[in-house]
Amino acid sequence: FQYDEDNTCWFALAEKVEFYSCLSELLSTNLGRRVNFN
Repeated sequence: FQYDEDNTCWFALAEKVEFYSCLSELLSTNLGRRVNFN
């Protein structure tokens, strides 16, 4: 993930599969339980 200061948003530089796996890791860590996208 990278932060775009001009648009004040986060975006992903990755393939779709990598994006979802990264996102699920991030959510799992923050929520304290496993998150999956199938």
